[in-house]
Amino acid sequence: MLDKNKALFDLITSGDVAGDRGSGSRGGLSNERYVIIRLKANELRKYQGFIDDDEEYIKLVLKGHEYGVIPKNTTKGIKKKIEKEINPLKVLTILKKSIPYNILGVERSDQPIISSKREVILSEYLAGEQKNK
Repeated sequence: MLDKNKALFDLITSGDVAGDRGSGSRGGLSNERYVIIRLKANELRKYQGFIDDDEEYIKLVLKGHEYGVIPKNTTKGIKKKIEKEINPLKVLTILKKSIPYNILGVERSDQPIISSKREVILSEYLAGEQKNK
């Protein structure tokens, strides 16, 4: 749960807001459903050209959709691109170009790891009756 909350916090604070998924608004669900169905389809699952890392990446993308950390706009763009594509390797390339690794919690070996401290400020405002003296 902590990792899920951290990922959502990173998403919200990154400026690329996915929208409110818990409010009953289901506008982006069809795009998300299409991408999930496409990634679970036999053409991708049984494709012999993937290496283990590619299969693991697809599982991470599916988990990202399950947890709701992939923004709706990103999913919409992915759907538009993979609708036209049949080749599983090209679909994987589209996914890797469209979804930033930091959303999925994956560290890339070709990217330097940048450690930054994040400061969270919590505040509270209490409203109540004031007594006149």
